[in-house]
Order: sequence, then C-alpha cells, then structure tokens
Amino acid sequence: MRKPIKPNHNTAVLKGVPTKLSENELQTEIEKSYKNIASIYQLKSKDNKPLHTVKITFETKQQLEHAIKNGIALHSVNLIVRVEPLI
Repeated sequence: MRKPIKPNHNTAVLKGVPTKLSENELQTEIEKSYKNIASIYQLKSKDNKPLHTVKITFETKQQLEHAIKNGIALHSVNLIVRVEPLI
C-alpha cells in the first residue's frame, strides 16, 4: 500500500532527482547545504521502483524558502534540483 504524503509547514518535493542515489546518499548530499533536515522520503512506483521525486521536510521555514528560491545542489551528480512546496 502506498503512503500518503502528509505535508506540514516545512515540507516540499524535489523534482528531477536521479534514481541512482539512495535516500542515505540524498540525505548526505542535501546536508552539505542544509544542516539538520528533518526527513527525506523517495517516492516509489506501484512496483516499488524509485521515482525522480523526493519528499523533504526541513527543520525551519527559512531553509524551505531558501531551497525553493535556489534549488538544491547534488554535488555528486553535478545537478541542481528544483524544489516545490507542498500545499
């Protein structure tokens, strides 16, 4: 069964994330720019394959706003991914 996405005030989605990165690798990459992120969850298809979309919850509203404005750099794959708020 698929988990519903429950947004809070500091939750967003990352779009265009390479599927070759695990959740742990993503967390490590993101924490290079944003310390103490609350959680990361890579969305999966019905057959449990990772999608290019990741749910992220930031510790603060300021982190969320900065990420929406600037995107998030994934240095290991030389990519900046787009961040969209969950409303």
